Amino acid sequence: MNNFNYRVILKNMIDSSNIKIITYLYQPIMGSKAVSLYYSLINESYIFHDLKKINLSDNRLSKITGISQNSLPKYFKKLEALGLLRTLENKERKTIIFNLYSPLEPSIFFENQVFNNVLISKLGKDDYELVRFSFRDEGEVSIESGYQDTSSKFVEVFGEVKKDIANEAKMIKAKPKRTNALLNGLDYKQLIKSLEKEDFIISESNKVVQKAVEEVFGSYNITQNEIEKIIKKIYDKETCSFDSQLFYKEASKVIFKKDEFSETIPDFDAKLNIQNQKNKKLTEMETIEPEEYLLALINSKSANIIELDKIHNEIVEILQNKYKLRNGVINCLLDFVFLKNKGKIIPNYIYKIGATMSENGFNVAAEAFEYLKVAHQKSKGKIKKEHKIELDSKWDEALHKETYKIKIEDDLVFDETGWGDF
Repeated sequence: MNNFNYRVILKNMIDSSNIKIITYLYQPIMGSKAVSLYYSLINESYIFHDLKKINLSDNRLSKITGISQNSLPKYFKKLEALGLLRTLENKERKTIIFNLYSPLEPSIFFENQVFNNVLISKLGKDDYELVRFSFRDEGEVSIESGYQDTSSKFVEVFGEVKKDIANEAKMIKAKPKRTNALLNGLDYKQLIKSLEKEDFIISESNKVVQKAVEEVFGSYNITQNEIEKIIKKIYDKETCSFDSQLFYKEASKVIFKKDEFSETIPDFDAKLNIQNQKNKKLTEMETIEPEEYLLALINSKSANIIELDKIHNEIVEILQNKYKLRNGVINCLLDFVFLKNKGKIIPNYIYKIGATMSENGFNVAAEAFEYLKVAHQKSKGKIKKEHKIELDSKWDEALHKETYKIKIEDDLVFDETGWGDF
């Protein structure tokens, strides 16, 4: 949803103790922009606490975080996927409620196979071990140290407490310190009771089963009913045993059960394949952030460059804010200029083309692709007279610029053939 008003509610107590967890465990996975958005939403919640009726828009959130309005949904999804955010939409009122949650305890995070494996892949073995070390449990003081635990117990200090003083059912529940938002919708006790009715006996205290169920439910798009069917399939009634690996295997079959995994191999259609590759390229341009796309282009020529410099960041900012171009159009423009100029990113050249594309009102990568392809063909004297797209004077420099043949390595994803004969 774009152009919406929002409210923020803290579902847990979130304080400075979470900073280390977010920085070392979550940031490597979701990136610094998502972290910035998370902390911004936390601070926004304090405004709503003091000003109950105030309305804030996504435009404000974009200004605070430096994330474009079109890109905000991508980072909301990252927070949702890691259990830090749940989003409630009212499309009629164009209003969103953001429920914010605290991060998982480090020990629980490391026990989650999905989160833990992604963290390892992001950090690498050495840095991952260093992160784990920073969250190590210092443990108890050994008996050999000469220290003895002389701490007092509650009853020793305050005496006996009458059991009927407070009725817990009537008390207001305190806000929990941490909640796993990824498990919303899972009723583990009900699942166990439902299985028990059909003689699948699993103890509620069986941590192995609970961990496997919560991990699959929290990480993938799967229902409690589907999980129950999987357990019935893999559970051995005779030995009352639950095979975790078999459970994950069967869950994967349910999760990835799609038509494209069919073993039937269709006849190869060259034209269709070209169109599919083109569509794949356009989809890539529409879904990747311009900063990430530009860095990937530059990195394909200079592998030692791991981040954009000030000039490159400024290029993206100007194309987004001054020329109001969408991400897909920007990526298409960057791809074209990179290939046409032998791997060079020339700001003024990009701005001239960007101004023309802005004037023509291009909104999607497909429109920009066809427009730039026509410009290139005209520069080669191959444009067809009946083509309806007209090019204005701002294209003169681009159309008469010498073109080059560019050698692209086989393993790169940036395919110059889509633009025509360079």
